[in-house]
Amino acid sequence: MLTALLGVGPAAGAKPSREFPFIGQFELPASKRYRVEGFFFGNLLGLEARSGRVSASYYVLGRRRHGRFTARFGPLGRVALRFHRGRALRGDPCEPIRSGAYRGTIAFAGERRYTEVHAERARGLGLVLPPRRCAASTSTVPYNGGGLRTHLLAIARRPRGLAELRVRRLPGEGRLRVEAALEERRGKMLVVREAFARVGGRGAFIASAPGKHPAFAFLKPPKPFAGSAVFEETGVGASSWSGDLSAWLPGAGRVAMAGPKFASAFCRRPPGVAGCPYDPMTVQRPLSKLQGNGSQSQLLAEARLSWSRYVRKSASSAGSTP
Repeated sequence: MLTALLGVGPAAGAKPSREFPFIGQFELPASKRYRVEGFFFGNLLGLEARSGRVSASYYVLGRRRHGRFTARFGPLGRVALRFHRGRALRGDPCEPIRSGAYRGTIAFAGERRYTEVHAERARGLGLVLPPRRCAASTSTVPYNGGGLRTHLLAIARRPRGLAELRVRRLPGEGRLRVEAALEERRGKMLVVREAFARVGGRGAFIASAPGKHPAFAFLKPPKPFAGSAVFEETGVGASSWSGDLSAWLPGAGRVAMAGPKFASAFCRRPPGVAGCPYDPMTVQRPLSKLQGNGSQSQLLAEARLSWSRYVRKSASSAGSTP
């Protein structure tokens, strides 16, 4: 996605970098209308297969050696790449971000072959570690997510991980965003499958007024979701999330997103009042018991978010149009 937005590629006669990028990204088309994006962060590699409103991400620890990066995704595939550097997006030596090409082997096939890709080259971007004298330099892009006006969270344990549903609305947004995720451990690989939808029609989301108790909420989102669910506050610090709501997730099919195994929390704030906490672990204790120390994919997710903003800032400074 980033390379398509920036419109950059390897320069003619590009040579492999002596050091494999500490942070890097590439993207290429896959079968059945999917696109696969790879993201490197240190020794961590994530491959995300995305199509429309659904995606599946696979995270593994790889190996960086002699300017080469290798990683295996169990029976699903492998990656073995070198980075051939192209032009620098910025002339600042403390921000050595470059366009280029990743060359070698990219082989991946999702479960039940919902998509697959086999390539020997992919355009992308790379950022090597800057010199030590740049350690004090700061070029981060601040992020302020704003206070949530509505936030509903439901989480349930699965045999190998967690199922999670989030409903949220930010100030100034007319429609709610509904997000479903299934996080699983498969050997040494972490798999996160996701789906999302926007809800704005009458009857798709009905909730009690801010501050009213017992609180309730009704949700019936569009595809890739099916069915509906109801949140009910049943006592002090107690609630239920029931119904036949499900989400279609790549490689997993239909996954239940409501039922007696889900712990849930709901928050709604009127205008002029401080927003809901982004992480409603403070709203209800059972959620913290389910999540433990939180999602293990959060580090890479935050790194990708920061990287995206950094690349856009770099391209803007270089005169490109992100």
